Amino acid sequence: MLRPAAQGQFTPIAQPDAWYISNTTLLPTPATFPALSVTDGSFTVNLSAAADYDRVVPGDWSTWNSPPWVETPTPHVLYTGVTTLTMTFSNPVSIFGFEAEPDPFNIYNMSAVFYLGPNPVGTITLPVNGNAGARLFAARGTFFDSVVFSSEQDFAIARLRYGMDPGGPAAIPEAGTLASFGSMAGLGLLWLRRRFLA
Repeated sequence: MLRPAAQGQFTPIAQPDAWYISNTTLLPTPATFPALSVTDGSFTVNLSAAADYDRVVPGDWSTWNSPPWVETPTPHVLYTGVTTLTMTFSNPVSIFGFEAEPDPFNIYNMSAVFYLGPNPVGTITLPVNGNAGARLFAARGTFFDSVVFSSEQDFAIARLRYGMDPGGPAAIPEAGTLASFGSMAGLGLLWLRRRFLA
């Protein structure tokens, strides 16, 4: 069982356990292909490369993995044919994850860098076997609004999930709130300047 993540802490999630599944929402497989996004209507993941079509394990994609490393051995997977894929979110979340497996039947390094704006907040790097070795790339505890996923070989992803960590950070202030904080800070500095120059 996962302990609550400290506010602002980046905590990788190794397996799709009961806590992860109950605190996240599974995004549905896109209805049409090629797909440049995956959405449930309230949250969208935009893809930097189009997923050409939905492959089903074991029919169109030979192997995956089995629980507890993944949710199911027979997921619908998205294949783009690239070695780097950027996933950009419609709004920040504090839990995000997906499963991935390389296309060739061998072990390759795969890496997910989680970002908030231009700033990386954490990285997960795993050796993953293309022969029934899919793994979960998921994290919690701080806000993310994009993930850059890269691999030594082309790959497929599956089971995209998102959520808000009940033990994680407070909500991100809206842009207007951040601007007003900046204005107040500027006024404070102006007051100090006038006070010390007077």
